[in-house]
Amino acid sequence: MGQIAIAGISGYTGQRVLPHLGADARLLLRPSTAKKWQDPRVVSVDLLDESALEKALAGCETIVCLVGTTKAQFAPARDGEHAVNYDTVDIGIPSALARAGKRAGCKRFVLLSSFGIEKSPGAYPAAKRKAEAAVRESGLDWVILRPSFIVGPGRAAARALDVLWAPVKLFARGMADDYRSIDVETLARAVVRAAQSPQWDGRVLEGRDLHAIAAG
Repeated sequence: MGQIAIAGISGYTGQRVLPHLGADARLLLRPSTAKKWQDPRVVSVDLLDESALEKALAGCETIVCLVGTTKAQFAPARDGEHAVNYDTVDIGIPSALARAGKRAGCKRFVLLSSFGIEKSPGAYPAAKRKAEAAVRESGLDWVILRPSFIVGPGRAAARALDVLWAPVKLFARGMADDYRSIDVETLARAVVRAAQSPQWDGRVLEGRDLHAIAAG
């Protein structure tokens, strides 16, 4: 496995991926977050500055992008950092990483996206579609992960929605697995395994795939 660079490691899923990473991983964090971390693997970098990213990604084989935001997290630009919104985070960062990674000689890109975005209306699904398109068109080999509701500590409420899909299992278990929630630890294992092997390159992996990959 070549060296991995990962953006979004401070997020909900990223924190569960962190224990699975080797000593040579590069943890790409924006400056305001990086200064709070005591980890020699941290690289402080503006995640929208393609020139800086190209230098940070040099020598890496695989980029993993776990970044994402919600309207509740939106914030204006301040303290020398970019505004937080769908354009800057969900579209801007993966797009910048893909372009910079291609120039830096990276080979692969693993993108955490979201289930059901293909035909859903609204700004969030539209942002995810644009991010996926940027990765596909980058010239890098790619894997796109589309989990449904991510559950775990602090997010147990989302699991209650699983009862809606229980009857579907009687007729189409795979479809039900795409819709049902996924535990964050399970998702983290799937992220790591997708990053470690090219066998899933060129595929969009949804719930049934993610559970199977995590199970090994």
